[in-house]
Amino acid sequence: MKQATLQTFGKPPLPRGYSTSHILTKRKCGHKFLLAYIFKAKGKQTQPLKLGSDVHADIAEGKFISEDPDKQKMLNAALEYLNKMPDNPVFETTFDDKNNPGKFTGTVFESRFMGLFDVHWVDNRIGVDWKTGTMKEDKGDYEIQAYILNELFRQKYKHNLRTFEFVFLKSRDIYEAESIQNGAVRTRTERKIKNALDSIKRYEFEKKVSFGCQWCEYQGMCI
Repeated sequence: MKQATLQTFGKPPLPRGYSTSHILTKRKCGHKFLLAYIFKAKGKQTQPLKLGSDVHADIAEGKFISEDPDKQKMLNAALEYLNKMPDNPVFETTFDDKNNPGKFTGTVFESRFMGLFDVHWVDNRIGVDWKTGTMKEDKGDYEIQAYILNELFRQKYKHNLRTFEFVFLKSRDIYEAESIQNGAVRTRTERKIKNALDSIKRYEFEKKVSFGCQWCEYQGMCI
């Protein structure tokens, strides 16, 4: 069925640029990548995605009060973290904002990339990403995100980040990425990103079935 779909439409244009979401989606499920980034289908927003978007937006706007108890706990965790960090953090605004200070662009492995920092400190060379889910045992996805954002930061400011942290607002766990430093983790992460990009260019959009399918926003379009 997958081949028939591509045969029906021919080989559609690939994205002109990529983001961390492109790479992570492709690694999780090629069919989801095909729907989201090639055919540009509009998926159904699930409750976890909506909650995550709302929390990110409130933090970016400096709103740390909510009537929702669960949301309030996450906002409290973000504020507590920020109070321990240096002054003058730079927050993201909205995706559509052309002057979004959290938006970075550049190239990764000769492909155009765009990345968003939830919050960063330029002089201190610190980047942070808020997570509203639970921390995974496999840190590979986090390393991919940190690697890409570090590359874009380096291209803009001519030096690497010192630290990139993922802050899990439910549990208050913090994970510091290793891939921005030289070493085995960096090498493995580079290979994962290159393999994903090469697979996209070969039009390999295989479907992968996993436990996470039950939360996929493209359930109704899955074939």
